[in-house]
Amino acid sequence: MIKLFSVFILLSLSVIIFAQQSTGFSLVEKKDKKQVDVLFNNKLLTAYCNFDSSRKPVLFPVNTIDGITVTRSYPIKLIAGERTDHPHQVSG
Repeated sequence: MIKLFSVFILLSLSVIIFAQQSTGFSLVEKKDKKQVDVLFNNKLLTAYCNFDSSRKPVLFPVNTIDGITVTRSYPIKLIAGERTDHPHQVSG
């Protein structure tokens, strides 16, 4: 079920991005990192990640067009000063 949902999300993103290519959207597959980056005018909006350490695919990080990250990094990435509670809450 999760794999079917993952395929649906990727196909949906692909349709949206290919329909709006003139506005600067692009997908960049990074097989070595097990992720697909979603870019707008070459700026990272999010990455669809399927990490070995995660039970499910996640979107990490989620950024605005201005480059502001709106999601916490924990538990995917440790950042000094960021709280490390709720490891079960991953953006996805």
